[in-house]
Amino acid sequence: MIERVGLEFAERQRLEGNFAEFAKSSYKGHYPRSKDITKDLNQCLEKIGWVCALYKTPFKLLGPKGVQSVESMLIFAPQSILQEDLVNTAKLERAHGFYVCWANLDDDNGHIWLITCGAQNLKEAQNTPAFTKLFKNSRGTCHAQYHFDTYRYALDFLRLVALFDDLPVQDFKAGGEGSNQAFPRKVDVYFLRALRADNYRYFQKAIRYYEKSAELGDVEGFYQIGEIYHHYRPTGITECPNFAKALEYFKKAGEMGDFRAYEMLGRFYARGNGVAVDIQQSLGYLNLAADMGSEIACFNLADIYLYNEGVKDPEKAQAYYNKAIKMGKSKLERARICHRVAKRYLEHSQGAGLDKEDKKAVFYYQKAAILATEVFGAEAYNRMAYWGKKYYSYAQTLEWCLQAIELGNTKLYTYVGRSYYEGRGCVQNYQKALEYFQKAIAIKEDYEAYFALAEMYFNGEGVPQDYSKALAYYTKALGGRYEKQEVFRRLSQIYDKGLGVEPDLKKAFEYLKKSCGMWD
Repeated sequence: MIERVGLEFAERQRLEGNFAEFAKSSYKGHYPRSKDITKDLNQCLEKIGWVCALYKTPFKLLGPKGVQSVESMLIFAPQSILQEDLVNTAKLERAHGFYVCWANLDDDNGHIWLITCGAQNLKEAQNTPAFTKLFKNSRGTCHAQYHFDTYRYALDFLRLVALFDDLPVQDFKAGGEGSNQAFPRKVDVYFLRALRADNYRYFQKAIRYYEKSAELGDVEGFYQIGEIYHHYRPTGITECPNFAKALEYFKKAGEMGDFRAYEMLGRFYARGNGVAVDIQQSLGYLNLAADMGSEIACFNLADIYLYNEGVKDPEKAQAYYNKAIKMGKSKLERARICHRVAKRYLEHSQGAGLDKEDKKAVFYYQKAAILATEVFGAEAYNRMAYWGKKYYSYAQTLEWCLQAIELGNTKLYTYVGRSYYEGRGCVQNYQKALEYFQKAIAIKEDYEAYFALAEMYFNGEGVPQDYSKALAYYTKALGGRYEKQEVFRRLSQIYDKGLGVEPDLKKAFEYLKKSCGMWD
């Protein structure tokens, strides 16, 4: 089915990410990355001759319950039908044409997919050959026939694209010629029925239809059956989860070209699900998936070579991470994978008894920052500074911190201030230290910065000596845990000698006791 609409699994995952981001932002009523989302979707859809647009104003369309209102939606259509209208989406409600849309309807709890048309051109649309094939009457009311309420966004979308593409272009034109082409294909009907039964947890029925779909050549039918036996414990299928059955169907799906099935088989043999643990078999299946373009398989292979004592080989692990990175089709995708690799090395470095991999993590964070500075730079430079301080100079660490700050990371103000205060990786500069400490406390309660400012005013470093200001900052520093023993000691000294306040030996003694009490 995926081959029928010309998109591979990796591209479908790209669609999935954009759909999920749109769904998340639309619930809040704002679309900060709408242009990026539609641009990325259009790059994916170009391969199959479709286009996408975002419609953000109130709109009436033909929905599952007749004409319904929608606040915002993503609209998709073949270029040959709606290219002109999608350039100016304000025309869509009035313009003639059908399209696939993804909308959060006013009476629905989430986004659904459907083939639809605008309410204002409904009468004209009813006169086209496509209308009788796409929609049906229920007690005199026309409503969308194909709709979903699952969360398999990309899969649902591609199913509707396949159904839509079955109709020739002339079927969508008013007064166009009819078509003798069967609609929809049996394989699509079976999969749609299976998907719906699966969603409502009618698993026996879903399995029957998935099998019929797979027997007609659908690449995903057997995989979905494997998923049912692997995950679910439904009433009526007492043998679930059944790893042996899942294994059987994943093997069939893999032979038909579904690399996700090989990913699952690799995990089964690695974990002993339904079979004896066999690392070599696991490696074999995961390599098949990796060769077919599976990023997940590359990460699973790297995990085995990092953690499994029988085949441990850090160099091979890194080679698979690099293979995953090369699968990225854009700088942004490669940066995302580099970022994920870096996090994986950090997880590995913190495991008990494992060799430290901090330096490799820093290396991949640096690659992510170079490939997509605006997206990953602020976090990556922060991580590089923190985890790389054992291997790199203070000057390099400070440079990374300043780059992170420039990209919007405000968590590092105090660290940079401390660097200038101590001359760590730079020439000592009290004025710059003061500037960064003040920026830190302007954003949040930063107790380390409070203490540093108190010390500067107490000692007259870069500022006129001012015991009153020092006392105010020491008092604020008490709210946190940073250097509390030193804070108590300074307060004891202030009240003992009457620095900026009236001498108070009782207070001085109490603070001194607290300072001593901080020792274990």
